[in-house]
Amino acid sequence: MDRALISSLVLSTTLASAAIANNERRITPSEPLFICFEVAPGATPTPDTLVVYLGEVEATQPTGTRRATLIDSQAIFLGEHTTDAFGDVVGTFELEPGITFRTASSPYTVLEPAVVDLAALIDGTARADITLTVSSGELIVDLDEVRLEWGVATGPDSFTPSDVQPVITNLYVGSPCYADFDRNGQLDVFDFLAFLTAFDRRDFRADCDGCGELSIFDFICFQNAFVAGCP
Repeated sequence: MDRALISSLVLSTTLASAAIANNERRITPSEPLFICFEVAPGATPTPDTLVVYLGEVEATQPTGTRRATLIDSQAIFLGEHTTDAFGDVVGTFELEPGITFRTASSPYTVLEPAVVDLAALIDGTARADITLTVSSGELIVDLDEVRLEWGVATGPDSFTPSDVQPVITNLYVGSPCYADFDRNGQLDVFDFLAFLTAFDRRDFRADCDGCGELSIFDFICFQNAFVAGCP
């Protein structure tokens, strides 16, 4: 069935609610955050510290929660950072920085940084990926606040930024193609059924526009994503 026709049929469902869209997403044990980035060669001074900023976040039901953050470069595993930094916090707080990595020679110690080999990234590797997962509860992150920075550590909690900085190329939670809602690798009516089920259950995976509420605008957002298709 034609994707545009499917979306038109589903949008005949009438919902009444309004919301102002932002870009908040919920990281859960089954829905990790993926940060894809690339760097150009020639950064000076040569970086020994990589920091991920998550901005103001919200933790819900985080009892016993730990964050495990993996970094790899072209499928080569570089390291894992694990922390209970947001412990038993419930509510809004700052995670600046949120995740840290360093080379063996870096004196940077914020958030128990993972020791990784940054050489491939420093040489200008085409791309790299960071995956952030939580063991329980939810961590609500505004994707517009996520950023990367690297440089040379000048102490346990400071560093001098390099002139060439990492550039985020993709940022998503759960799946790189939101429209493939049932994650079977193809777009069809079953994705709309899965979306409708999630919406009916008040599952915030259905919060397509990231506004923090479920409304008719999520249907419009999902329709647009579905018609646009997957890369």
